[in-house]
Amino acid sequence: MPNRPAAVELEKILKQHPIFKQYNIANLSKDGQTQDDLDKIKEAITDKPEESYSITLTVRKATVGTTIPEWGAILVLNNTDSATNYLQSIFRVQSPYLGKNGQKEKAYVFDFAPDRSLKMISQAVKLNTKKGTINSPQQKQEMKKLLNFLPIIGIDGNKMKEYNFERMMIQLKRLQAEKAVRSGFDDTSIYSDQLLKLTSTDINEFNDLRKILGQTKQGKKLNEVDINNQGMTDEEYSRAMKADKKPKKERTPEEQEALDKRQQLLKQRQTMISILRGMSIRIPLMIYGMDMEINDDVTIDNFTQIVDDVSWNEFMPKGVTKEKFNQFKKYYDAEIFIEAGKRIRRTAQTADALPIEERIDKITSMFQGFRNPDKETVLTPWRVVNMQLGESIGGYNFYNKTYQEKDPDNKIRYINKKQITDDVFKPNTKILEINSKTGLYPLYMAYTLYKKRKKQENPYVDSKDWNKKLWREILEKNIYVLNKTPMAKTITYRTLNGYEKNPKIENNLIYVDNLVDKVKNDLSSTAQEVLEKFGDKNMKFDIVVGNPPYQLNDNGKRENGTVNASASAIYPDFFRLAKKLSKNKINMIFPARWLSGAGKGIKSFNKEMINDTHIRSMTLFKNSNLVFPNTDIKGGVLYLTYDKKYDGEVDIMVLDDKHESKFRTKLNSANTGVFIPYGELISIYKKVSQKEKLDFNNIQNINSGRNPYGLTTNFFNDPSKYKLPDVSTERHSSNDIEIWIMYDKKRVIRYVPEDYPIPKIKVPIEKYKLFVPKAYGSGKFGESLSDFIIGRPGQICTETFLAFGPFETEYEVESFKKYYYTKFFRSLLGILKTTQDNVTVYDYIPIQDFTEKSDINWSNSISDIDKQLYEKYSLNEDEILFLEEKIEDKRLNK
Repeated sequence: MPNRPAAVELEKILKQHPIFKQYNIANLSKDGQTQDDLDKIKEAITDKPEESYSITLTVRKATVGTTIPEWGAILVLNNTDSATNYLQSIFRVQSPYLGKNGQKEKAYVFDFAPDRSLKMISQAVKLNTKKGTINSPQQKQEMKKLLNFLPIIGIDGNKMKEYNFERMMIQLKRLQAEKAVRSGFDDTSIYSDQLLKLTSTDINEFNDLRKILGQTKQGKKLNEVDINNQGMTDEEYSRAMKADKKPKKERTPEEQEALDKRQQLLKQRQTMISILRGMSIRIPLMIYGMDMEINDDVTIDNFTQIVDDVSWNEFMPKGVTKEKFNQFKKYYDAEIFIEAGKRIRRTAQTADALPIEERIDKITSMFQGFRNPDKETVLTPWRVVNMQLGESIGGYNFYNKTYQEKDPDNKIRYINKKQITDDVFKPNTKILEINSKTGLYPLYMAYTLYKKRKKQENPYVDSKDWNKKLWREILEKNIYVLNKTPMAKTITYRTLNGYEKNPKIENNLIYVDNLVDKVKNDLSSTAQEVLEKFGDKNMKFDIVVGNPPYQLNDNGKRENGTVNASASAIYPDFFRLAKKLSKNKINMIFPARWLSGAGKGIKSFNKEMINDTHIRSMTLFKNSNLVFPNTDIKGGVLYLTYDKKYDGEVDIMVLDDKHESKFRTKLNSANTGVFIPYGELISIYKKVSQKEKLDFNNIQNINSGRNPYGLTTNFFNDPSKYKLPDVSTERHSSNDIEIWIMYDKKRVIRYVPEDYPIPKIKVPIEKYKLFVPKAYGSGKFGESLSDFIIGRPGQICTETFLAFGPFETEYEVESFKKYYYTKFFRSLLGILKTTQDNVTVYDYIPIQDFTEKSDINWSNSISDIDKQLYEKYSLNEDEILFLEEKIEDKRLNK
């Protein structure tokens, strides 16, 4: 018992209990009693122990130093932290006894806090049970010996199961496993102290992995591991762990030295964990989607064997093969890995027994713990699925009107978009999700169908069996899903139907091998293959929904064959596939860059879509973080509803960090071939284009374009590579040409002689020009600028910059610089500049007269110049207010 008052109170309860009141009770904790404790126990046991029942209540008496052979069990109700006392109690009941009925064969210790018993036993043999710690073979052997004499049995479901060493360690680390699951494996708890024992070979392997993961746009800079900071030997590690358990004054110098080394290595451990993170955060979703029996364990050793090769390549970073992963599996805590995997899969399985709404809540909550594998692979959050589908086509929605949180009372609201909602959610509808990664889109669609039919067919009876039958019927007849990988198919099945086998539902979820390549290269054949896999080559879907893949790495080739481009957009191809498969409607979310024609591989898509009158509605998020947190998609993201039966203007909503605007217009309302996202900006553009001949009189005509002098960004590191002479950090002649370069993230000048063979000259060297970075910012409308460089006669630049000019005088180039900084200029720049790219975005900005004879007084402040431009182009109050609020004043000095 924990204390005397507790023992007294328990005695009172026992004496009132219908069963235990028949027991003789020896309470050794009562005050004012003089009877010997042993006599009390003997009196309660009686001289016929086989025929009597007794209970002894004690705080510590009789559990240390006293042997009562007749005792057969101890119930531990005291939260002790002493392994010695705990074992002493166990030994009390293990003492031999020979009575009338023979030898005592079994004795029990019942502990209602399972972790306590495991912890006490492990401490008895000095096991390391903290997250990541390593046990020596000797420690493991000692524990196994002890378990032979003190077997531990626990309740596992409806069975009693004996603990072996491995199961015991898993149980002890289950809190750390729970933490790992909650964080999506983005936590230090899943790693072992093997990270403290690296050899030089291990460190080289880590740095190789760092190079691979550094190319996957994880969003976190990966530091290199110091080759000179090698790990501990087994002996040093054991010494450090022993020292950690001692007070500082009791440690030997050798132990303190080992402990200090461990503390130093723990700092380097964080660097290695940041590298492993790139693989680790992919694992939970893969475990969720494993096609295996629920009772089989996913271990760090069998993990790569269970995942098929196609899915591995899809879910793991490019370059991380199964063989590469296995090189690093020793750095994971094996017990925590197993237990975390169990928790993920059992959570999914236990959800199957819940009512439909509760199951959806539990499954979708799990996905909140799954991390985006990298910046380019986005798992659509349940919140976004609700927002996209709810605001576009209606249905039963799990979030409040702001979509920032679920309704506190778990109310599911119905959004009625009238005709479109009725068309999509009719009883015989066929719904396809394209490129399913999680199954959340068909989950939303299936629930709305379920709820509408339940309301129509059985509104007053809430039968679990009837509900389940209806849910199953909807998945069998209304829901279809196209997946890129076998594992994505299993993940989607888990989300929709859990662990219950159903061949009809499985047939509605298909996987197409090499889907991306097929979609890009032969759209018609791919559409036909999809329909044949669904079993009906003439099938058409009422609506296609989803979040398609965004881009495909093309090994650095642009459309014209030149290099240095990272990826081509592929979402246009998936939208085209949806048009092939859909009878009427499409609702998809994807990057918004195509609206301005910016980005690789989407110019043809822009031409297809910008004048298409079948787009019913479109919601544009200028900042992608409003949709996908911590994900930077240049140019923002949008979702739209495409309807082959609709012909008209588009209902448009544009959201940025501070503003929300709604209007109805054509996408190409200004006849520019691009979408202008603000009504005021459309009006401003129209006024400018009526006054100026922008086909000829635009700033693009004085822009050098890419690489104005034919000098690559880093040519100065090895000029001979480009068949050029060396450059100097110092001036050797007053006639030397100065080259502006970026070096160590700073703008600096290098020098070459005046007869240096400059590869190309797009803007005369002897004239004034303005050097502007060819890429800056994020493409956010009205974003602040860095300082630009005035290129004087005799100055040139590398391809880091664009050169605007030429200008005859310093006054003219200063005037142009001020013009660039005006809100007027930058608003028109924002029509085309939706990414960081800055090369071909000046078509809609008029050239001005930058001399002293201009109608604009360029000597004035930038804000005054803006006022002169507002007046010149007859901007009204609303348009001026729009520019003043939307375009930032601040300029960053860099």
